[in-house]
Order: sequence, then C-alpha cells, then structure tokens
Amino acid sequence: MFGHYLKCAKEQPPTEDPKLSIKPFCTDETGMKFRNRQNWVSDNCTKKNVCYFGVIHTEPLACPKNGICKGEYDQLRCGCQKGFRLVGGKWCVKI
Repeated sequence: MFGHYLKCAKEQPPTEDPKLSIKPFCTDETGMKFRNRQNWVSDNCTKKNVCYFGVIHTEPLACPKNGICKGEYDQLRCGCQKGFRLVGGKWCVKI
C-alpha cells in the first residue's frame, strides 16, 4: 500500500507552493517525531505507519500465529514466542 501511495502522490499536481507545504517530519499522538519516509510500528504491533511529508499514513498489522509484539531499541516489532523461530519474516515455526 505505501509504495502505491507514494507513486500516486508523485503524480498529483501540487495544490499549493510545495516549498511551504512539505514538512520534513511527522509527530504522532504520543509526541514522537519521525523523519520523512520513516516506517514504524505502533499500538502493540497492530499498526504499521509511514511518515510522508508531514502526514502519517497507517495500515493494519498483525503478528503471526505464535508471535508476540516485542520492544527493541525504542521500536516495536513482531517476534516469536519462546520455542518458535521466525521464518521468512511471516511465520513462527516450532523449533
């Protein structure tokens, strides 16, 4: 979805002076700032977000079966429960 949005956004004519409307960052509801085109996961790994010129675009996210939401380096991500290993970035397989 994000790639498609970026392509569509490039093809639209500007509605105002681009120098005035482009913001180099986004601020989420918690007050955290994100750079333009930066991706992050929020709300206990239920949302995937991207900052695009000052606007946050969000789509649903779900961790895989036997997966858990982990916080690492101040970032959330889906991981696997103990005894499982992430394969292909999509499945938690019993080890």
